[in-house]
Amino acid sequence: MWFNGPQWLVSDQWPKQKPQVIVNNVTVATENTELPRTLVIDPNWYSELNKLLGVTQVVYDTRVCPYPGHPPLPKERVVHIRPFETTRVDFTGVLTLTGTKDKNPVKAYICLFTCATTRAVHLEVTPDMSAEAFLQAFRRFASHRSCPKLMISDNGSNLLAGEACLRKIWTNSKVRRALNQRQCSPLGAHCRWKFILPRAPWHGGFYERMIGTVKRSLQKTLHHQKIDLQELQTVAIEIEARVNNGPLTYLSDDVLQREPLSPAHLMYGRPLSTLVSLTEEEP
Repeated sequence: MWFNGPQWLVSDQWPKQKPQVIVNNVTVATENTELPRTLVIDPNWYSELNKLLGVTQVVYDTRVCPYPGHPPLPKERVVHIRPFETTRVDFTGVLTLTGTKDKNPVKAYICLFTCATTRAVHLEVTPDMSAEAFLQAFRRFASHRSCPKLMISDNGSNLLAGEACLRKIWTNSKVRRALNQRQCSPLGAHCRWKFILPRAPWHGGFYERMIGTVKRSLQKTLHHQKIDLQELQTVAIEIEARVNNGPLTYLSDDVLQREPLSPAHLMYGRPLSTLVSLTEEEP
């Protein structure tokens, strides 16, 4: 079967009239409607070996269906809102720290918050991936960037538990009564949580791409160096600034071109100036 091909591919049993086929993107007409319309090329043009390898395109019902185009972006990606009003969150893989004082390896994780409109990132170092560690990271993020109105994440158990805990707090009658007495507005109560489809990681490709950027920056920065948790927090913040300075528009060799737009421009109106190195001033 695999050496000689199917029975209708044998030279002795080739049809007398040529059915419609495509050879090098050229359509050949046919007159025999009884034969199947999905066939290969004429055997007179190629050798026996190329009968199976020379098929350039398969035709179904005499028409070719093109690939579908890209779907439109979600509404939360294209609306004009403040930075981090729509946020997506995910965790990186485990990071093993070997630079501790007692020489014992310590595991650490990075919780990544990324803005859906500006592509800005916010990094928080956590000791584990538990729900408690995520809640602590979310509190720091909300205090630093303001509480978002929409959170998007996958169906991780720590994220599900964290969302359930926050919803329980925001819907508690005693908490609402105490806030109303103090004339405080519970901004977190207006935060809506949206989970992507289970077992469909491609729905989170937006923040997965940013996680890949952060992990690649970590590998180039550390390069198997021994650091502790405090040094990892410093490196994570520096990488956050570098990623937020990344251009969103095309770069040109023209010296007269204006500074490219970056997430830092959309958040602060200017690029972030980081401390690259400490050098002594020349006399």
